[in-house]
Amino acid sequence: RALEQVPSFAFQFGPFERLNQVLVVEPGSLRSGTLASADSTRFAAWPSVQHDTLAYIPYPAAQLFAGEAPEPEGQDQAIRLNRDRLLRIVRHWAGAFPDSSVANQALGRALELKGFLDGSQSADRSALVAARLARAQARTTDDSLAAINLEIRVLLKLQRFEDVSDLASETLDRFGAPTPREARQLVGLAALAGRPNLTAALSARAASVMAQDPGGRYSQVALPVLEAWQSLMAYAAFGTPVDSIVVLTTRLDTLLQVYQNEESMNRLLCDVVWYPRSLAWQELGLVTEEARCRARNSLLAMQWSLSLGDHDAVQSTYLELQQMRADLSPGQVAFQNVFHETLLILAIGDTLSASDYLGRTLGAMRALRTSVVTDAPQTASLVRAMALRAQLAAASGDQAVAEEWAEKVIHLWQDGEQDVRPVVDRMRQIAGR
Repeated sequence: RALEQVPSFAFQFGPFERLNQVLVVEPGSLRSGTLASADSTRFAAWPSVQHDTLAYIPYPAAQLFAGEAPEPEGQDQAIRLNRDRLLRIVRHWAGAFPDSSVANQALGRALELKGFLDGSQSADRSALVAARLARAQARTTDDSLAAINLEIRVLLKLQRFEDVSDLASETLDRFGAPTPREARQLVGLAALAGRPNLTAALSARAASVMAQDPGGRYSQVALPVLEAWQSLMAYAAFGTPVDSIVVLTTRLDTLLQVYQNEESMNRLLCDVVWYPRSLAWQELGLVTEEARCRARNSLLAMQWSLSLGDHDAVQSTYLELQQMRADLSPGQVAFQNVFHETLLILAIGDTLSASDYLGRTLGAMRALRTSVVTDAPQTASLVRAMALRAQLAAASGDQAVAEEWAEKVIHLWQDGEQDVRPVVDRMRQIAGR
């Protein structure tokens, strides 16, 4: 309300970050907070619509993150309402301050969420125009990188891969020794450019930002643990180099024993220990016997079933996931999930479902999450999914689709590091280069 009545309030008190927290505008996002009393228990809530009213029903965050709290009906409608409200507010703000990079970034993101990606010369109607205007107006490195990430994300959704590659490489080349805050903005660009070692280095560099977040889930985790974990996540997302994945897996286990007590180890087990392993299951050949981690992570559950030879359970979990996501656009599912779910159903011989799943998801790139170019596992998995789409199409004799996706991967990773060269070489072969 303050932004609508007095737009300059945004510059004095910075309420836009708060607005992003209050208006949940993407599936899987939560609104969080703490009790007003001395109790520091954190709570979180999904958005919902009840009797035409936007509602948030809070649960203890630990309970919700463990999957023990029910997801309310009406989330999709609530998100649409929030997106409409967000766009109305930031249009008013950007109209009052047309020379503000921050205001135009906010406008670009709101337009992006509504699907107004391009097709207009007006920043009020085109996310791409708003992003480029924000980049030209940026006066700080933070604003510049935020605007670049917005522009790259919009270009990615428009499937303008040569432009994506050029801007990502140009930006990475400008930052030879980034600060942790800068590294956090660059990590996804390194993944888009096919640079696993740089992605891992930037991820480790950015870990201190996580450690310094006083209200964050990992603020009590030792920095060496966070650095090893984030590096491992980056390498696991690429699936290469395997020796780095193996070494970091062992190092992370050692660091956890050194720095974390038994209680925190128990709390970190699923996220820090087993989540990266779920992305490197083929390289490590590991599955978890921790039932609670399998309950929270469908990839771990499917991998466990596959290790037991229970193909029916793998298929059943996959179908349950499809049913749960029935109201979502395919592009709104995190791409590390899409990619590894596809590999798992391929492992049980269901090539038809795998091809259909990848085709539907990649066909909905306009609906990709806004975190897709700042979250290395999503970014690297997206490009790997594109390569897998090309391979499956080639295997089925659909040469046109195979060449289309192979060329897209080549545009992104052709100047990447040596570790992604085998992928690029396979794409060149499929594309007939």
